[in-house]
Amino acid sequence: RRVGRWNAALMDARRALRRARRRLQHARLTQSDSASALASHLRITRKKYERM
Repeated sequence: RRVGRWNAALMDARRALRRARRRLQHARLTQSDSASALASHLRITRKKYERM
């Protein structure tokens, strides 16, 4: 989607989403036990970002 104007809150939400995605990917690659919790966190973070 195109955003007409980037602001600090939107950039923070985008940064949080990218970080959550990277953490989940790392947990899956290392077969960590926290992968399911991180997947849930990623879904919540993505919904917050999409609502902005």
